[in-house]
Amino acid sequence: MTKGKRKSGASRTSASRSRIKSKVAGRNRKGLRRSVRGRRLRARRQRTAVSAVAYNQAYDAGFDEAYNEGFDQGYAQGLETGHQEAYQAEV
Repeated sequence: MTKGKRKSGASRTSASRSRIKSKVAGRNRKGLRRSVRGRRLRARRQRTAVSAVAYNQAYDAGFDEAYNEGFDQGYAQGLETGHQEAYQAEV
């Protein structure tokens, strides 16, 4: 860590500490905030990212579809076997 203009014995500033803790710390330290390379990386991250909302919607839709299909199958089977007599009486 470069100390900048602080005196040789000085401890880390709180700002410096928080930078180290954060996930972004490494990126900031490598100058990716200001550099062209950083901008390209950020742009790529945005392009390839699937938003959590979109993912969850797709997942839910798939789940609902599968669930309903299973329910329909079960119902049809029930009619064929257990409810056959009652079903025939209805027809």
